Amino acid sequence: MSTSTRAGPATAGVLLTLVMAMTMVSGGKIGSMIGRLRAFTIGCVIYGLGSLTTALAPNLPVLVLGWSVLEGIGAALILPAIVALVASNYPAAERPRAYGLVMGAGAIAIAVGPLIGGLATTYVSWRWVFAGEVVLVAGILLLARRIADAPAEAPVRFDLVGALLAGAGLGLSVFSVLRSADWGWVASRPGCSSPSRCTSRCRWA
Repeated sequence: MSTSTRAGPATAGVLLTLVMAMTMVSGGKIGSMIGRLRAFTIGCVIYGLGSLTTALAPNLPVLVLGWSVLEGIGAALILPAIVALVASNYPAAERPRAYGLVMGAGAIAIAVGPLIGGLATTYVSWRWVFAGEVVLVAGILLLARRIADAPAEAPVRFDLVGALLAGAGLGLSVFSVLRSADWGWVASRPGCSSPSRCTSRCRWA
């Protein structure tokens, strides 16, 4: 497998994090405008389409579109909505337990997900991992009808300029952290004067 082939999925993973960071604030605002349950449902649909696109991707650009762009936008709508939906579906006394269960489920997914993905990739195909996400999203959409919605706020104008500035600022901050292992924080190593000239043998300190 060539270096560029191995770098493709890693690049898509980095872009997924960037897209989520750049659109999370806007996703939360959209949820407050149209209703959290609607935002959650739309986010699940977009995420499911992204997973399906990734599972069927014939090349790297399509994989990036599905995994990085569509799944990132979907997650940016889903995650803020979950916080508000938990608050609207549980009384105040039960909310800490509900949030704990949500965070616990996320921690379990982070721990178990790579194991399942590794087994599927080793013995079947990585495409089945994303196909499985499509099935999970379909099940969530069926159960979402039981969720009580958090009402939308009074109609307000969406601040497009503010959303673009927030997205750019968050995206650049996350990008700098993701690239810090290669570019460093203060000074470069000898012979590595710029990020563009930095190679695996010459990384920034």
